[in-house]
Amino acid sequence: MDAYIVGGYRSAVAKAPRGGFRFMRADDLGEQVIRRLMSDFPQLDKERIDDVIVGNATPEAEQGLNLGRMVSLMGLDTEKVPGMTVNRYCASGLETIAIASAKIHAGIADCIIAGGIETMTPIPFGGWRLVPNARVAKNNPEWYWGMGLTAEAVAKEFNISREDQDAFAVEIHARAAAAPPARRKYPRPFAALRARPPRRHPARIAPQSGSRSVRAPPRLGASAIAPGALRIQGL
Repeated sequence: MDAYIVGGYRSAVAKAPRGGFRFMRADDLGEQVIRRLMSDFPQLDKERIDDVIVGNATPEAEQGLNLGRMVSLMGLDTEKVPGMTVNRYCASGLETIAIASAKIHAGIADCIIAGGIETMTPIPFGGWRLVPNARVAKNNPEWYWGMGLTAEAVAKEFNISREDQDAFAVEIHARAAAAPPARRKYPRPFAALRARPPRRHPARIAPQSGSRSVRAPPRLGASAIAPGALRIQGL
């Protein structure tokens, strides 16, 4: 059986910890996006959805328990659709789509909602309480590396210099800027959300043109000198 993506939405992106979503829980974000998605398919019986698969890199505290099951209950208004949570760190959301596709190809399911939810404001990077295995941390500390140190190791192993990376980044912007205007247009499937900061009126948050909430446009005239002058963030 073939698998198709027939619809999709995402929320805007706000800064942590002082952005527009700083008082919103991950399950509230997921609920609103699912409701927006389902509004495009009024003819679909929600109970025909076989599963809701949600990726999350730090499934604890406000986004703990089984986040996938919670957003299924909250966003679909039915107890008939199960849900599960997947953790493959930064590839968690992408992995849920791969799992959904595989299940449909195998004939295990016909219709699945899949994606990722993460909020970095209430949950510290890495979680509230890190307890590494002492023996592993001593003998194989690299097993606990994050993406920053991993990237440094990959760059070193394959001799990828900072200059090579800057040139690659500039080339991406140059190609995008050189594309015909018709090819630069892309759909922006953002779901407008209602945030509720304490002691304030509800705020409707939707990405605006030129906003940091929307993917930045190609930088015309960029050169490798500019990114090379940027300060390297601490790892």
